Amino acid sequence: MDRRILWLPAFLVCVAWLVSAKDAPAAPKDAAVTRMADDAINNDYLSLKFNDAAKKLRAALAQCQPNACSAQVRARVNRDLGVVLIAGLNKPGEGKKAFIEAVKADPRVTLDKDLTTPAIEQAFQAARSAVGAQAPAAPAAPAATAAGGDIVHTPPSEGAILTPLPIYVELPSGVSANKVLLQYKPFGATDWQKLELKKMGSGYGGEIPCQAIGSTTGELSYYVQATDSEGDVVGTNGTRKAPNRVSIQNEISGEAAHLPGRPAPVKCKDKADCPPGFPGCSSKKAAKGWGASCEKDRECGEGLACKAGTCDTGEKSDSGESSSGSGRSCDTSTDCDPGEKCNADKVCESAGSPRKRLWVSFNIQQDISFVPAQKDVCGSPTNEAPNNITCIDETNYPYAGIPEASSDDGSSGNEIKGGPRRSTTRFLLDVSYLVIPNLSVGARLGYVINTQPGRSLARFHGEARVAYWIGNDPFAKKGLRPFVAVLAGVGEVDDKFTAQVYETLCGPGTADPNCTSQFANDNGLVPNPTLTLWRRGAKTFAGAAAGVMIPTAPNMGVLVEVKAQSFFPNSAFTLSPTVGYAVGF
Repeated sequence: MDRRILWLPAFLVCVAWLVSAKDAPAAPKDAAVTRMADDAINNDYLSLKFNDAAKKLRAALAQCQPNACSAQVRARVNRDLGVVLIAGLNKPGEGKKAFIEAVKADPRVTLDKDLTTPAIEQAFQAARSAVGAQAPAAPAAPAATAAGGDIVHTPPSEGAILTPLPIYVELPSGVSANKVLLQYKPFGATDWQKLELKKMGSGYGGEIPCQAIGSTTGELSYYVQATDSEGDVVGTNGTRKAPNRVSIQNEISGEAAHLPGRPAPVKCKDKADCPPGFPGCSSKKAAKGWGASCEKDRECGEGLACKAGTCDTGEKSDSGESSSGSGRSCDTSTDCDPGEKCNADKVCESAGSPRKRLWVSFNIQQDISFVPAQKDVCGSPTNEAPNNITCIDETNYPYAGIPEASSDDGSSGNEIKGGPRRSTTRFLLDVSYLVIPNLSVGARLGYVINTQPGRSLARFHGEARVAYWIGNDPFAKKGLRPFVAVLAGVGEVDDKFTAQVYETLCGPGTADPNCTSQFANDNGLVPNPTLTLWRRGAKTFAGAAAGVMIPTAPNMGVLVEVKAQSFFPNSAFTLSPTVGYAVGF
């Protein structure tokens, strides 16, 4: 037999394969471009990095030129680019052009329902109309994508209703993360929820709370992302489009899932089983599972206590409060809040000392006056000098002359310019008492400088004040202590000016039309020297303040505040920055 006949069947098979494949052109870049598109949507777009997503998708399209990708891949990348341009970058015109290219490449392309908005749907349909493509008879269901990624993780085989679902992952070798975030969506939910996984052993773990699992059977979806300190994704397992899926049943058939070294979570009580007010029902909320955020021990489930702000393995304190004070992790007691110490478990706990209630501080206050412009400040032939202004001559005696009235152009002097001015400086001793955790009452006594000479009363400052300290028990914590205050007291603010005046030869009320000023007569007399003016704001004041105490030790801190004060009956207004140092007893 001719050996060539033996090759005939194989030859025919090859020809048939080539004929059947004529509609599937070679696409050497399909896999690489698909990975780029997945990364752009699942990592950049969903992390709101819209410019990065658009840049990657355009780079993917560049790799497809001229015929390195299949029509289906080119259509998919153009479709995703349109989504990013419209929903992310608010460029509907460019997005529609991308949709047109997608439909031209593959008229059967459809939108991803998880990424579709009304604006995207409208632009996509307009693109189909522009190309003249007919809508597919039935949109093809997206191909199932197996959840995976470089984060090492084995999903639980199943979960039970009303029972926390443990999730444990490990980062690949050589990868470190600042945060590992689990995003999950229970059956029937429309929004994704977040849970930050905590470091434990060689990986990260946490429990999806029983309230999120609910009492309905179905499928729970989730995926995991690890990010660095800059917020960039450094590892994933699953995506929003292709998440891990766990079947939630009434009862599990196998061994219950649990975190490494932890007991399996226990079932929570269904709220529907115990209506509010029903006899024998407890009013307490369902206990939280391991890794859930907390403030008190009683919030955590059986065998758990509130440590470092999360439910962790440990014994509850007798009072049900956090057995660790603020629960902050520590290396030494200096890492803890005032009144706490670092225990053997490296957690801050109460040291048993009460908060300081009596506070004494020394403060320096600089007044900045806002002075209105004023004329005839040293009097005039027809007006007396204002009672809150004293004019002093060059011999340091009160000015007794009769100056020319102020002119509109300022050439005759006898006026002061308005505006802010550095005024009196005060040295104040404050004694305040913390009546309740957020309210203190106090008094300030002080000595004032830069006041008008010869007025001893001007050097006295007396002030009563009430302050509200913002925050939850601020004096039991180490952080900043902001406050607002109202105040009133006895004091004076003085402003110093200089003014040129020109004396007149005529007395007040003269009717002599030939009366002239010294500087204007024919004898060539020179004008008066420049006078010193003191403007007083006195004798009482009221105002408000806002500031912050910056603790430097449990019973010490720097005080910074700004006060606004109005003085009367001699009207004046000041803004006064103040700095001081306080000590608690």
